[in-house]
Amino acid sequence: MKRGGTTIFKKIIISGNYLELFKFERGVKVGYTICDRKQTRRKKKKIEPKQLEIFNRQTFRIIKPEENEYSDEELKPRMSSYYRTKANIKRLAWSNADEFLVFLTLTFKDNIQDFSRANYELKNFLKKLRRRYPDIKYLGICEFQKRGAIHYHFLVNKFHDANDLAKIWKNGFIKINKLRNKNNLGNYIVKYLCKEIYLDNRFFNKRKVFYSRNLKKPVITTDTYFIRDLLKNRFSEHLSLEEKYRHDSVNEYIGKFNYVLYGLDYK
Repeated sequence: MKRGGTTIFKKIIISGNYLELFKFERGVKVGYTICDRKQTRRKKKKIEPKQLEIFNRQTFRIIKPEENEYSDEELKPRMSSYYRTKANIKRLAWSNADEFLVFLTLTFKDNIQDFSRANYELKNFLKKLRRRYPDIKYLGICEFQKRGAIHYHFLVNKFHDANDLAKIWKNGFIKINKLRNKNNLGNYIVKYLCKEIYLDNRFFNKRKVFYSRNLKKPVITTDTYFIRDLLKNRFSEHLSLEEKYRHDSVNEYIGKFNYVLYGLDYK
């Protein structure tokens, strides 16, 4: 038996100094649950909107590395995962831009191309790092060098001694650069996230993004009245909006889809 739920036509996501506005012509159904009467205990199961089914419960055939062609059924969910991951990384970077101070690169002295082994070494490094610096905040992704070796890029909230970090890392070289321009920090970090990682079966179901739990998260709201007042500049005494980017498209499930990215100026 279906219970609860609502249909939303607008949604905003606020990430630091950026605001994303989503408009759905036909609306998106969210929050519906189902109750199974056959069980002694009543349990609720979340039913996701039909238009999101392409993202979940996917089965992938094993694609050989030498194959360059993918069917639409194989390519669509993988690319959807890629774009969703990029968007989430951007939002985390925007939300914590005021705290991130340095850009840290971790490399292996050996030509390590085994994803599981590289992630194992990184996991140990991050565990030791959190133990030594309890208040550390970080956001990182993996990348491949031209020789095929794996390395990692991180945004970090504090300056740390390079020699000290090298002793903790113990796998190769590290590089620390000061962040000079934080206006486009989201794009700065996601440019290292390549599509090939999502199309190669060697990296399927492997962790590719790493972040600390103490990061500030984006604020999401579907409050119709708040969104209306915000777009009509009724909060102009406290903030102003500047349009940065706009994209319009048509979806088979939700009809016309509008996306607008604003820059927020807090007063």
